[in-house]
Amino acid sequence: MRQNHKNRHVKAVLLLGFSLALFGGCNLERFRHEKYSCNSQHLGIHDIIVRHAKKGSTAKIIGSRGEQEATITSVNSKLMVIEGAKIRLQIDRRTGRITAQKKNKYYSMECKLSVFTL
Repeated sequence: MRQNHKNRHVKAVLLLGFSLALFGGCNLERFRHEKYSCNSQHLGIHDIIVRHAKKGSTAKIIGSRGEQEATITSVNSKLMVIEGAKIRLQIDRRTGRITAQKKNKYYSMECKLSVFTL
């Protein structure tokens, strides 16, 4: 009888460990909102807002001339590329540093990154 109780305890501990390892490796993040606050004098960009960081999704660029939408053309955990309205933005998603190309000129901006997840 004692051996049976011990086996149940071992099975329960193994099941708990397996479950923790399984769920620990999962990304349970359902919603991610990224905001890059730049206040760029040269480009007139104040904020870049990304709600769904997936290729083909849209990002909102808020600037001195109002709001405009741009398309995310490439994205991974480190880098995101947004294109639209005659501008191409390459964003370092870890640091907030943005390299912008407008016509044949290149700009570099340090932006403050804030991330909200749910």
